[in-house]
Amino acid sequence: MKRILLIDLSPAVRETVALLLAGDYELIRCDSAPESFSLTDGAAGADLVIAGAGHVAWTAELARLAARGKLAVLFLAESNGVAKSLAGGERLGCLVKPFTPYDLKAAVERLLNRTSVSAPAPTAPSAAPGSYLEFPFVSRPTAHLARRFTPISLPVLIWGELGCGQDRVARSLLGGAANINAALSLNGVDVGADYLKQKRSELTAERSASGARPAILIEGLERLSLSGQSMLLNFLDEVEGSHGRLLATANADLLERVYRGDFLDRLYYKVATLTLPLAPLRERRADIPALARWFAAAHAAGLGLDKIRFTTAALDRLCDYLWFGNANEIDVVIARTLAIHGKARIDAADLVFDVAALSDAAALSESGATVESTLNGAEKTAVPQSSLIAIADSLEAGVSKGVAGGAPALRLLVHELAHELKNPMVTIKTFAQLLAERYDDASFRARFQDVVDGDIERMDELLKVMTEFAGFDQPRKNSVALKEYLHSTLKAIHDDCAKRQVRVGWKGNGQGVKIMADAAQLQYALKNTMLAVLSQTQMGSEIELALGKRGSLTISYLREGERIRSLANYLSDASAPETENIIPLRIMLAREIVERSGGRFGMDQTDGHREVVTMEFPVV
Repeated sequence: MKRILLIDLSPAVRETVALLLAGDYELIRCDSAPESFSLTDGAAGADLVIAGAGHVAWTAELARLAARGKLAVLFLAESNGVAKSLAGGERLGCLVKPFTPYDLKAAVERLLNRTSVSAPAPTAPSAAPGSYLEFPFVSRPTAHLARRFTPISLPVLIWGELGCGQDRVARSLLGGAANINAALSLNGVDVGADYLKQKRSELTAERSASGARPAILIEGLERLSLSGQSMLLNFLDEVEGSHGRLLATANADLLERVYRGDFLDRLYYKVATLTLPLAPLRERRADIPALARWFAAAHAAGLGLDKIRFTTAALDRLCDYLWFGNANEIDVVIARTLAIHGKARIDAADLVFDVAALSDAAALSESGATVESTLNGAEKTAVPQSSLIAIADSLEAGVSKGVAGGAPALRLLVHELAHELKNPMVTIKTFAQLLAERYDDASFRARFQDVVDGDIERMDELLKVMTEFAGFDQPRKNSVALKEYLHSTLKAIHDDCAKRQVRVGWKGNGQGVKIMADAAQLQYALKNTMLAVLSQTQMGSEIELALGKRGSLTISYLREGERIRSLANYLSDASAPETENIIPLRIMLAREIVERSGGRFGMDQTDGHREVVTMEFPVV
């Protein structure tokens, strides 16, 4: 359990914070005056310190500890001005008094960045998923609460993000409760005067027919308008005593909406005597393997499959995926994967996340389209267009050996990769646009936006690089001034150089030489080579350019330490890691362009970290 140290000067604030956080964290309270408390010693065992921002000595020392990464710090400030002066950094936060419980809990969770504790996989269900009140469908803490709530007749609100399984949990609670013969279902989006009048009649008829008080299940409370909230509240007041248990579900944190004034507090407290929160899968990463096996076991019997086994790579991919649809989405992905492949061993490549991608693959398979490539004098072999791995393997073999025959496979690979990347990019953009409407977790939206923005920019640039290359035909050589095109390239990447604080210096005396090249392809090769070099150049250093009299360009730079793999490896080492993509791709495409024009492209390491790129072109 995470430890939180409370050292606010106000006893009232200290006690309030302790009350709100008790149970989720181990709290250490410090009632001492600043002069009698050693902050460094007291904070040594804490994961987070919550402190008032009024004491200069405390504030300065805590800020230093946070900056050094020793612990996380949350300041409670009296004004927005103080908060602005303190906030900043991943380990430092600030709340302005008065704050809501939601604000406090969100800030604490963000700073602690809590992760689930890994647990052994449960035994798989025998046939159907069974009760949705047990781990791994819900987290272990939620399963414990669910068992406590099942026999209790008090109202329960089940809430979480979209797809967390609120409806399944609600119906399981109803199924496990005693004396529940029937349930009247209401949907928040349909609530209106006529709708509630009809439901009132159904409730009366059901009670008359069965002689028992039916339970009421209200789904989608977050979709209620303010007028709908008032009508539903009046409805519940009118039928009170004529129904059994009251359950409600929501795809949002309604208490937060109460604090914002967007949800009636009377209605909230009427349906939320007990609350059952369902955590999103991004907060249950350690539970995902168990959940995948659980769903697989549930679907296997109906599909006539034996016990399902996931490879380590498959489980890693499931854990790394952003489950926007949470439990419902992973259920569908597992069922779809088993139905399509019909086998008991599931690898990462077998997982079917996207139906559209599946349809494209099926269409390619039915078309039987193939590509012929001859590499290093080998016999022609038919390679399915959808087999990108096979194409990539052939390409790697051809390029690493300097075989010109790899060009057709390279162009096909570029086309296919562009197609494969386009759909997920559009999907990510769509999710980013919908986040404000679909998710109420502000900290998640901010984190997601940061990640997606960077990924979209990177994917967009990658698409441009590949599609531009794919549009090139055989080079149309003309006499061009190498220096002129190099100057143009440097202007195009000026902002990129500024971001890395990298200077460009000129050397050599061959600046007037003219070469034979296709102007557009030359510009492409120069730009991609310079961007690949720039991405690896040490911050604040210099890239040296030298033009030789015989149509050569030499680029020398200091590489950014051991953490960056040398670009030279991508031209000579077939074991380059698959995780590195755009840097070797830029170099690979630039080399292809240069050699296609009759030139040469090479790299060398003059010492431990200094590298030299050499491009040679045919002179006029």
